[in-house]
Amino acid sequence: MLSILSFVGKNFNSIIEKKKQNNQNTNLVPVIQVNSPVTSFVSQGFKVLTQNEKQYAYHFARAAWEGARICYFQRSYESPGLFYIFHKIFSKEKPLVVKQRLLQNGWSEEEVEQLFVYIAAVFQNSGNFKNFGDSKFIPEISYEKFEQFITTSQGYQVDQVWQSISKYIYNYDKPYGLIDLQEKNGSNSYYSNNLKGELLEAVDKFLIVQGISELNTRVVKVEDEIHVLVASVNKGEKDLGEVHNHKIKLIYGDYSPFLNSVVNHLTDALQYAANDNQKNMIQAYIDHFNSGDIEQHKQSQRHWIKDKGPKKKQNNQNTNLVPVIQVNSPVTSFVSQGFKVLTQNEKQYAYHFARAAWEGARICYFQRSYESPGLFYIFHKIFSKEKPLVVKQRLLQNGWSEEEVEQLFVYIAAVFQNSGNFKNFGDSKFIPEISYEKFEQFITTSQGYQVDQVWQSISKYIYNYDKPYGLIDLQEKNGSNSYYSNNLKGELLEAVDKFLIVQGISELNTRVVKVEDEIHVLVASVNKGEKDLGEVHNHKIKLIYGDYSPFLNSVVNHLTDALQYAANDNQKNMIQAYIDHFNSGDIEQHKQSQRHWIKDKGPVIETNIGFIETYLDPLKVRAEWEGFVAVVNKEESSLLNELVNKAEDIIKYLPWPKEFEVDIYKRPDFTSLEVLAFASSGTPLGINIPNYDDIRQNEGFKNVNLGNTIGKLSKESIKFLDEIDQEIFYKYQQEAIFLIVALHELIGHGAGKVFMKDKDGNLNFNIEKTINPLTNKKIDSFYNYGEQWHSKFGEFSGAMEECKADATALYLSTYDDVVKLLLPNQSEEERRNTVFAGWLFIVHRAVQGLEFYNPEQKKWGQAHVLARNVILQSLIKEDSEIIKIKETKQNGKPYILFKFDQSKLYTTGKKAISNLILHLQVYKSIGAGNEGIQFFSNLAVVNDQFLHYRNIIIQNKIPRRLEIQPNLVLEDGEVKLKEYESTFAGIIESQVEHHLENIETTKELFLNIQKLFQN
Repeated sequence: MLSILSFVGKNFNSIIEKKKQNNQNTNLVPVIQVNSPVTSFVSQGFKVLTQNEKQYAYHFARAAWEGARICYFQRSYESPGLFYIFHKIFSKEKPLVVKQRLLQNGWSEEEVEQLFVYIAAVFQNSGNFKNFGDSKFIPEISYEKFEQFITTSQGYQVDQVWQSISKYIYNYDKPYGLIDLQEKNGSNSYYSNNLKGELLEAVDKFLIVQGISELNTRVVKVEDEIHVLVASVNKGEKDLGEVHNHKIKLIYGDYSPFLNSVVNHLTDALQYAANDNQKNMIQAYIDHFNSGDIEQHKQSQRHWIKDKGPKKKQNNQNTNLVPVIQVNSPVTSFVSQGFKVLTQNEKQYAYHFARAAWEGARICYFQRSYESPGLFYIFHKIFSKEKPLVVKQRLLQNGWSEEEVEQLFVYIAAVFQNSGNFKNFGDSKFIPEISYEKFEQFITTSQGYQVDQVWQSISKYIYNYDKPYGLIDLQEKNGSNSYYSNNLKGELLEAVDKFLIVQGISELNTRVVKVEDEIHVLVASVNKGEKDLGEVHNHKIKLIYGDYSPFLNSVVNHLTDALQYAANDNQKNMIQAYIDHFNSGDIEQHKQSQRHWIKDKGPVIETNIGFIETYLDPLKVRAEWEGFVAVVNKEESSLLNELVNKAEDIIKYLPWPKEFEVDIYKRPDFTSLEVLAFASSGTPLGINIPNYDDIRQNEGFKNVNLGNTIGKLSKESIKFLDEIDQEIFYKYQQEAIFLIVALHELIGHGAGKVFMKDKDGNLNFNIEKTINPLTNKKIDSFYNYGEQWHSKFGEFSGAMEECKADATALYLSTYDDVVKLLLPNQSEEERRNTVFAGWLFIVHRAVQGLEFYNPEQKKWGQAHVLARNVILQSLIKEDSEIIKIKETKQNGKPYILFKFDQSKLYTTGKKAISNLILHLQVYKSIGAGNEGIQFFSNLAVVNDQFLHYRNIIIQNKIPRRLEIQPNLVLEDGEVKLKEYESTFAGIIESQVEHHLENIETTKELFLNIQKLFQN
C-alpha cells in the first residue's frame, strides 16, 4: 500500500452472509468492497503555473484542508474519533509498514485489503457515512481484527476516544445506519438528539426573522436553552429571545481552532493574489471566518464572480509556455586536435591561464542574478560529494523516474553552462521542469549539502519568472539584475555614470549600490579600500575596492604561475599588466595588457581575460567576466591571414567616404582557434577585441575565429526554410559560417573611424572638411574625451555594433574576390551557394530569434538576435518580394516557410545592406546617439504580423544546444586534456572540476554581499 487512498484492488471472494435483523431489504452488509476502483486527479495545468500562482494555490489548499476537519464533525458522532485514531496510526507508520506488521501477526492479504479499503473510504468520505447516499458503511473484517489493528499500533495508544466510539463502528441498525433526524430513525451531527422537528422548525423561523443565517450553524438543546453554535474563530454569546418557552442563544466559536488555521493560511495566500478581486475576496473570507457573519461570505462571493478567467495577452497567446530547458537539448563537445602537438611548456602555460580563467568565472554567477551564486554553491557541494551517476541511482531508488532525473540534470547542466539561471542567449530565466517538491527533495536528501541559509535565501526565486524575476533589466523596466541595487533608478544611475566619466573612472569592472544616502561604486579588485569622490544629486559617491576579491586573488595567483611559461616578452608584459589590473582594479592597467596582447602576433596559445563584453548590463556599460585559452588551427589561420593581407583593399568596397575610415589600417592578428577553456556564461563563434575604441583605432586589435565551437546543424533542426533553401544551407553551412564570421570579425568590427577629442582637446579629424553623407552637411558631433560608444548609444549599442558587423559581412560576401580568399578550393557555383547560405544563416537566425522578443516589454532579449532582425527588416523594407513567408501546417501545428529569392541577393539585397551599414557607421563615427537610436529602433519594431510569426516559431522551436568543455588537469607534473561524456551528467561533472577553489567563499560572498541585489 503506497498510500491510504491507493490500495491495490483484489477480487471480492467472500461476502458475509449475515443479514440485518428485521431488515430484509438489505441483503448485503454495508461494506466498501476491495475491488472498488481508485481514480487519481491528474493536473497537467500545474506544470505551467508560475511560482507565484503555485504559492497562491498552496496556501489556499492548506486553508481548505485545515477547514475540512469540520466535515468529520458534521458527518456522525464517531467520525472525528475515527479520523483521530487513523491519523495517529499512519503518522507513525506508513501503510506498507502497517501491512507488513499485520501480515507477520497472522493477517491474510485479503484482511489487510479489507481494513485499508475501509480506512481509505473513511478518509475520502470524511467519516463512516457515504457522501453519496448518506448511509453508513462498516469494516468488512471482524470487530476483533479491527480492534487488534488499533490496540497493537505504535501510533495510537487506546484511550477514551476508542472507548467512546467502539460500539458505533459496526452498528448500522436504526437509528445508526442513516443520516436523518432521530424521530425519522436516523442520526446526525447538526442537531442534538433531544431536539424534535417541530421545535427545530420554530427555531429556524425565529432565526430568519432575526436576520441570522443557519448556513454555518449547529443547534443543540441544553436543559431549557437552545444554543445555536456559530462557526467562527472569535468566541462569544448573544441572547436572542425565546421560542416555545426556550431561551435562544447564539454561541460563537464553533470549530474555532480549525477556522483559526484557515484564516492563517488565507492570510498567507493574500500576498500571492493575482488581482484586487482575489485580494478583496480573501479578505472577505477572513472577516467571515473570524466573525461567523454570513454577509461577509456573501461579499466574498461577489468578488469571486468578478474574478474572471485570465485574459489572453494580445499577440502573445503562446508565451504561457514554462521556460524550461528541454531534456532533448543536444550537447556539443569542444574537441581540440591541436592540444596533442603542444610542448609541455605550452601546456603548462595553457593550464595556468585556464585555471585563472575558471577561478574568475565564479564572478559571472554574481553578475547574472541574485540567486545564481547560491545555486552554484548548492550544486557544487552536492556533486563534489557524489558523482552524477551516483546521484541518479539514489534518486531512482527513492521513486524518481528516469525522466525526472533527466529534467533535473538538464536544469543543473544549464545553470552551470550559463553561469546562472538566466540564458546567456536571451537573458531570460529558466526554471526546473520537475516540481518544486522534487527539486527540494533532491537538495535536502543529498549527502554533500546540508540545507542552510543559502537554500532558505534562494528557494522562493527558483521557480518565479513573473515580473520582475523573469528578465535581466532594471527594476523600473520590470526586470532584475545584479549590477545595480533595486533602490537605484535610471535617472540617478545615468547621473552617476556621467560623473564617473568626468572623474576618469571606467564603469567596466564595477557594480553600483545605494546604501542609505550613499552611492557605492563597487570596484572588482584584490586590494580593498575606499575613496570619496564627491556628490551627485545630494548623494555621496564612494569607490569601494575589493569586489570579488577572493576570486581575483586566485586569478592573480594562477597568472603568476603562468608567467614562468610565457613564450615571449609580450606575453610576460601582458600577464604582468593583468596582475596589476586585477590587484588594483585600475582599467588603465587592463588597457595596457591589451596593448601587449595585440603585439603578440601568431602565438601558439591564444588567451584573453578580464571584464570584456557589456551585453549583460541593462545599461550596456559594465562588462561581464570572460577568460579563454585556445590553441591555433594553422590551416584555417593561413586562410584568415590571406584575408588580413588584403583587408586594406577590401575596406575600399565599403559604402562610406574615406574620411569615415581609419587613417592607417593596422593589420590585426587573425587566427582560427580551438577552444581549450572559455570561462564565461557563453561561448561566441568569434571575437574582435579589445573593445577600447582608442586602442582599436590607434594601435590595433585582434580577431579570433573559435572554430571548434561552431558544430554542424542537422537537417531536421534547420526549420522554416523551404526545401531548396534548406538543402543549400545544410550542405554549405560550415563554409558559410566560416565566411560570415571571418568578415564579421575582421572588417565588420574592425573597419570604420570614430571621431573623438583627446584629453588635450585635439580632434582626430578635420571638422571643417568632413561631410556627413546622410545630410551632406558638415558633421557637428563627436566623442569628447572619456566618452564611449556604449554610453552614447545605451541599450542599443551592442545590437547596433553586431548589426553593423553582420551586415558588413553580408555586403562584402557579394564580392567574389573576397570570397575566393577564404574559400580558394570552391568552384564559382559553390562560392555563390556558400554566399547564399551565409545570407540564409543570418536571416534564418533572425526568424528563429523572434522567440527572444518580449511583446509585453517590447524588448529584445539578445543583441545578436536584434541585430539580425534589423537586417531582415531592412531587406523587406527595400524589397517586399525578396523574402516571402507563407503559413502552412506541420505535424498538425501552424508552421511557416520562408523563401529567399536568391536572384535578388546581388541587387536589392545588396542595396538594402549597403544603406544599412552606411547609416550605422556614420552614426557611430560621429557619436549621434539620438539619431542612431531612432533609426535603429524603427527597424527593431516587431509588427503584428511578425508577432503572429513569433507565436508559430515558439510552437515549433527546437531546444538550444548545451556545450561541454574539456578540462586541463595537472597529473604528476604533466598537463593533460580531460574530456567528458557528451551528456548532461558530463556537463555537471566537467563544471564541478573546472571550479576548484573558493567554494565556501562563494557562500560567504553570497550571504554578505549579494543580498544588496536581492529583490
